[in-house]
Amino acid sequence: MTWQSVFFSSNGRIGQKDFWFAALILFVAWVLSHLLHVFALFAWLVIWYCWICILAKRLHDAGRSGWFVLVPFVVGGIAGCLAMVIGGIAAITALATSGGSMDPSSWAVLWGSLGFVATMFGVAGLVNLVFLLWVGLSAPEAGENRYGPPPASWISAAPPPPAAAPPAA
Repeated sequence: MTWQSVFFSSNGRIGQKDFWFAALILFVAWVLSHLLHVFALFAWLVIWYCWICILAKRLHDAGRSGWFVLVPFVVGGIAGCLAMVIGGIAAITALATSGGSMDPSSWAVLWGSLGFVATMFGVAGLVNLVFLLWVGLSAPEAGENRYGPPPASWISAAPPPPAAAPPAA
């Protein structure tokens, strides 16, 4: 297995050690991508795709469908929508009913709405962390499964077997 197939293909399987090493590489790439300024969005899309590939392969190694990768995205999307709709409505209501001067109850509603938004994003982040740990720490299926043979490490290839000594005459 090559690094290209690890990061850019969702087919096959990947072991725990290789998964965590790839996750570390993607995390460092994400941190460094902030230096790209204008091109950071493009870099984030590539990193996002690579995360999907390694998560799917790790799920395959545990005998699960790669479609489980959608779980944290769906939870994050729902939490984001709730945060924007409920938190946004509460914030707009607090600002609209203040009549130009914020009284203590308007401030309370405004801060409460911001707290709700932060809570929703915190829940989404927690779900992502739990999902990452679940995928990364899941036990692999022994032997071949429907996603292929047991993964070969891409970090360090196994040394070739020693050559057989010629028979003594």
